Amino acid sequence: MTRNNRNRKLILVFFILAFAIISMAGIFTAAEAQSGSGYYFDIRSIYTRPFGVTNPVGLAFPSASSNFVVIDAPKAGQANVALALVPFREEPITAARPFAIADPINLAYSERTKKFWLYERATSSLTSRAAQADGALAAQAADRFDGRSLGLSNPQGMTFDPKSGQAFILDAAARRIVRIAADGQGNPNPASAARVVRIDLGALGAAQLRGIAFNPQNGHLYVMDVNGPKLYELTVTGALVATRNLADLRIRSSQGMTFAPSVDQTDAAATMNLYLADAGSGAVGGRIVELSLDAPRVATARVAAAAAATLVQTINTWQWSPPAPDPAGIVYDPATGRLLMTDSEVDEIPQLFTGKNVFELNLNGNLVDTYSTMDFSNEPTGVAINSDGHWFFSKDGSNQITDLDPGPDENFGTNDDTWRRYSISGFGVQDAEDLAIGAGKMYIADGKNQEVWVISKGNNGIFDGPPSVGGDDTATHFDTSTLGVRDPEGIAYDAATGNLWICSRRSPVVEVTTNGVLVRSIDIAFLNPIDPDGITVAPGSNNAAEMHLYIADRMVDNNQDPNENDGRIYELDVDSNPPPDPTPTNTPPPGQGQRIKDITFEDGSLTHPTSGADTTSGTVQLDSTSLIKGVYSAVIPNAASSYLNENFTGVSDVYVSFYFKLNAVPGSNVRIAFVSTAGTIRGNLLLRTNGSLRLRDSGTTIGADSAPLTAGTIYRIGLRQKVGTGSNGVLEAYLAVGDNAFGAPFAATTAGTWTSQADRFRFGATTANNLNAVFDDILIDSGAMPPPSP
Repeated sequence: MTRNNRNRKLILVFFILAFAIISMAGIFTAAEAQSGSGYYFDIRSIYTRPFGVTNPVGLAFPSASSNFVVIDAPKAGQANVALALVPFREEPITAARPFAIADPINLAYSERTKKFWLYERATSSLTSRAAQADGALAAQAADRFDGRSLGLSNPQGMTFDPKSGQAFILDAAARRIVRIAADGQGNPNPASAARVVRIDLGALGAAQLRGIAFNPQNGHLYVMDVNGPKLYELTVTGALVATRNLADLRIRSSQGMTFAPSVDQTDAAATMNLYLADAGSGAVGGRIVELSLDAPRVATARVAAAAAATLVQTINTWQWSPPAPDPAGIVYDPATGRLLMTDSEVDEIPQLFTGKNVFELNLNGNLVDTYSTMDFSNEPTGVAINSDGHWFFSKDGSNQITDLDPGPDENFGTNDDTWRRYSISGFGVQDAEDLAIGAGKMYIADGKNQEVWVISKGNNGIFDGPPSVGGDDTATHFDTSTLGVRDPEGIAYDAATGNLWICSRRSPVVEVTTNGVLVRSIDIAFLNPIDPDGITVAPGSNNAAEMHLYIADRMVDNNQDPNENDGRIYELDVDSNPPPDPTPTNTPPPGQGQRIKDITFEDGSLTHPTSGADTTSGTVQLDSTSLIKGVYSAVIPNAASSYLNENFTGVSDVYVSFYFKLNAVPGSNVRIAFVSTAGTIRGNLLLRTNGSLRLRDSGTTIGADSAPLTAGTIYRIGLRQKVGTGSNGVLEAYLAVGDNAFGAPFAATTAGTWTSQADRFRFGATTANNLNAVFDDILIDSGAMPPPSP
């Protein structure tokens, strides 16, 4: 896509029609179609081999300990099996311990009794084990109940209702669930026939059932048909609610299941997900898979353009020498005109690893050079290049960022390289998959939290982490699940628009503002990707004048196939031929110059008067078109002294922000905004003939001018007037590119010198001049500088 077309796309009129609104429920239609009925998304996989359990079968989660109890498959001739405590956050790794158990599939934890329970087929008994301080179960039984009356033929899982204490045991051979009501102590004692109910599952047909879990959020039961595999959701009476076909998860041997809290730290504390043990097979070890069964509430009120993409080329990174089987991060280096790509897993494939895990390639996909990060990171997931030439790498497992200075020779991998490493966990980041740098900010894709973190430098002017590690960076974040992206893996900054691109598994590629507002969504299902992990914007291989997307897809994970070698990169041309632009670009149509969105008051303490508001010099017309960000705009003719005036009363501290796009610099200086009282002009912004902005008090210059604005680029401008005595009266002007947050003001009065209490703002060509520019989305607030509009 060309830069001009991309800039024009930002100001396209998006007609509010049903087919033009991205329905995020529709984004998940593919996943729901795969499952037959019922939503699911695999949040993460915890591979258990590092914890000493090769083939996990038993799975339980005593909430008080924050550890999963994971029990290995019994081995012939061995009395003991490996029992591991797997931390909920996966760290630290602890050693497994031997434990005597014959049927780990029939392990469950009761929140009511605070005990583990086992059904032992050899003795047809229900036994309890006390929970130890670290969450493990005691070796000796605390309670033992005769279970022969239950008539179980082939028990293949047990679960509990945490409130009532009812136990549910899956009898696979009899195709039924046996429910046991709790006694007065909360124990599942089957001594009384009245406590036992048998729930027929014959309607499920020839399903090979294994594993059962009770969902405390909806009171439903979940059982697995290992053929498929298919996950059946049932009421407690056995009625089928939904079927989820999990074939795309490549589960090799489904075993025990349980519900436990969501790993997403930004979710509500009560959010529970399904965790299932996959025992694996052969050389492929097992894992715990976390599944979300609830579709996120995705904003449908945001208007976005659906974009089409054309595949330009597929670069097979597995064919390189040395190969890159699992491409992760990717970034364009404008200094060389080449791409840099990391491979975070190649070191785990001995037959392919040569010590190199960073690859430099030209835009045609030819390998140019290779590098190694093994001195400081064996898993470089994301990569970004800062404006100072430093290379930044992320490492998801430890949430570390490495800042590598290539030294005076500007070459990575030479003796003058230096590097420093710091953690970003102190911000709340849990899974730093990828990173991007642009406009002085760092952007982190946090997969498990389903967030993008926006990192701002502190006073020292460098990225160095949160105060918890001695840095002075600050961070904000926004959610990606509302954009249709459940596991953000790749992120890129687009310098042409000031926006971000995000990619993920089983999700569209989305373009968003740096505040998380959806711009457009691209369906890449036609590529049949498996695990898109990285994304960047770079010149097209077939046309350097166009900017294309390059997406790295690691394909099959090496944990699922230790011999895989299938990585690739897709080059996509997105909307290279958009429809004609009906809004003004460089030359506005006759009678259409400045456009201003109707005013939005963000704070209830401001009084919007019923008279004297939205008065104009020139003709203002409200229409149903969108210009830059908003939905409704007002058109001010491109004529001398045309402006919109907004009056307000009731407060002395007022903030305003608006979007502004300069189509052409003015022939003479023109005042584009001011804050004042009736009959006076005090604080005002002057657009100068070189494109810079100047803050003035009446005709007196305040501070330094801003950097010259670039024609065609969208900016956000802010004015703040704070009236007071002593040291708190101030007038300030702010400038940011696109949706970036405001930093320090580019000009401000000396503290305590501003005393004018304004009661109006005016926008447009407030002095006689033909202004060729675009205004949009004016926000006024009395509490704080307004954020970018939704």
